[in-house]
Amino acid sequence: MSVHLLEEMSSPALDALPRERTVIVLTVSPLEEHGPHLPVGVDAFTARHFSEALAAELVRNRPGWAVVLAPTLHLGSFTFDSVGTIRVRQRLVRDVVVDYGDSLARAGFRYIFVANGHGGPGHLVALEEASAIVSRMRWRTRSANWSSSERGLAVVSRMRPSAWASNTP
Repeated sequence: MSVHLLEEMSSPALDALPRERTVIVLTVSPLEEHGPHLPVGVDAFTARHFSEALAAELVRNRPGWAVVLAPTLHLGSFTFDSVGTIRVRQRLVRDVVVDYGDSLARAGFRYIFVANGHGGPGHLVALEEASAIVSRMRWRTRSANWSSSERGLAVVSRMRPSAWASNTP
């Protein structure tokens, strides 16, 4: 199969993807100042690059699988306090990722990863909490073919590259 951009897909095209062989990747990183020489989107650019590399690797190593890249969510907590930084509350980061993950899981998608390029501790906690919440929600509403080893949402991060290895489909 191939890599798709969620925002470019029609509902019927998205619905036609095989749920058991499709990975959705959410990219979540803030707009944040990193000095006068770098753009405020450096964390988001890094996370998006990571998402694209992950997608290419999954498609290459898993024939018949599809990857859907969702648009980057420019959200982050525990950011630098300066001009150009958009700070949101930790709870908001968690809640938005839960809502995205739950919406996708309700549509039947079983493998949802969150790619991150930001190292703020509260931001990482928010992503981990969202992963746990969506995974529990999916467990409670699982279908007959949902096993205990399948997760609804897994955080994959350039900050912690080994975190996703055990959750890879």
